[in-house]
Amino acid sequence: LVTEIEAHPPPLEPAQVAESLAFLRWLADDHFTFLGYRVYELAGGEGEETLGIVPGTGMGILQERDDAEESRAFASLPPELRAHARRAELLVLTKANARATVHRDANLDYVGVKRFDTEGRVRGEHRFLGLYGSRAYNCLPQEIPVLRRKLARVVERADLQPTSHSAKALVHILETYPRDELFQIGEEDLFRISTGIMELAEEQRPRLFMREDLYGRFVTCLVYVPRERYDTQTRMRMQGILEEALDATHVEFAVNLTESLMARILFTVRTQPG
Repeated sequence: LVTEIEAHPPPLEPAQVAESLAFLRWLADDHFTFLGYRVYELAGGEGEETLGIVPGTGMGILQERDDAEESRAFASLPPELRAHARRAELLVLTKANARATVHRDANLDYVGVKRFDTEGRVRGEHRFLGLYGSRAYNCLPQEIPVLRRKLARVVERADLQPTSHSAKALVHILETYPRDELFQIGEEDLFRISTGIMELAEEQRPRLFMREDLYGRFVTCLVYVPRERYDTQTRMRMQGILEEALDATHVEFAVNLTESLMARILFTVRTQPG
């Protein structure tokens, strides 16, 4: 796929294409366990898009085992979310609805590589499902293609003196940001949330930062609370508030306790379709 894109690059910013190709090479360099692959073809007009399965392209867990001709998950999306499929970008990084049955119990990581026609329009995607490997979590985000560009733009946009305490604090926040979130989050949301976290050093009060999934399937809720006020009961009460407010179908959480004065809890709140 990398070879194909190099030979016929899509009509996108060259730097974006180069960074996307570097990311695909990085995945193949033992940073991702590939469990499934399939090619999809986009059809229909605006608001009426369908994502059809290209027969014979399925591999691994995405091998065709039934009579399905299109992506059911895509078909269930409202028109405004299906329209995202036509956005001119090369990579889509998110989480799949399905959970892995090997390595670890987690939602599968989804890497979409968009396909373009000769006129530069999106015509489908190559879809990879799998799990990022341990090496992907142990290296600095500045060493990972796509992430390094995203982080550099956030730091540049913050416009802080490079040697200042604030600049170092922002870099630390980005380096220790939940890695799965860092793969998925857009630059706008990352800037908003990371600069908001910086303010906590002075305030030390509970804060909630929310990000909606691109396809409206879940909301990630990053909660900070003074460490001496955190315990299991507090976490359960916060989880209950989020479940009720977002009409959740399921909630997962990950707690991060360090020498910091603030405890961090990442809630992934699965929501009703639409």
